[in-house]
Amino acid sequence: MDEIGLLFIDHEPTSEDKSDMKKACKSPSEWLKFLCRDWAVENIEIAEATDLKFLAYKSYLKGKLSSQLLCRISIPELGREDGENIGSVDFWKTLGIQDEFDIRFIISQVEKFCALYSIRNLEDVAILDEATLEAATNAAEAATAGLTVSPLHNFLGASLDVSVFA
Repeated sequence: MDEIGLLFIDHEPTSEDKSDMKKACKSPSEWLKFLCRDWAVENIEIAEATDLKFLAYKSYLKGKLSSQLLCRISIPELGREDGENIGSVDFWKTLGIQDEFDIRFIISQVEKFCALYSIRNLEDVAILDEATLEAATNAAEAATAGLTVSPLHNFLGASLDVSVFA
């Protein structure tokens, strides 16, 4: 995928683009430059400083965030009964971004990215395209055509006769 010259929201991603983004691992400054290009240009010192702060904060991650982790730590959890934000603002503050408006802007860009590339989409199992899903469904239906699973049909096999329990 050509990241130069295109904003991530300037085109509809292909299934290959989505797959690539689900596997992507970048430094915080790379994510900021990709998701918030104009903000990163205007705030280059802050954006570049996020890498060292992140490395000091969570050194075991070797300075890289996967797209999945980026989405999980940036987007407030939905459906929390107490309405408490569980850390998205604090994460970006820890990396040196202090302005609340900037933080909200970054979070909104991460939300768009996650939605567009189906990063947190629980229905998008195994990164399969529609044709593959349809073929798998058709194969499963063909394989089970005419089969009935019921205690009355002795699905346990010949060695386990359920009629003795009746």
